[in-house]
Amino acid sequence: MYIFIISLLVYLAYLELSPGLGNIWFRLNANNIRVINLFSALNMILYPLKNLTFWYFENWDLNFFIYYIILKLVFNLYNY
Repeated sequence: MYIFIISLLVYLAYLELSPGLGNIWFRLNANNIRVINLFSALNMILYPLKNLTFWYFENWDLNFFIYYIILKLVFNLYNY
């Protein structure tokens, strides 16, 4: 379970701090106030299930499932 949480936090931090993407879960609302938009983050997490281009190697940095798989493999190899 902790692997899932770690991969989720790393993925969300990358989305927010990425110079090419950014502003996924912290957005400005209609009053120009920065708010947390968890629906956008959830949309981004589930989007690879709708769009196959997220499974191409050049888009792996935007695919949460890849983050989870890689982190799971690293932890399994480390604990082996």
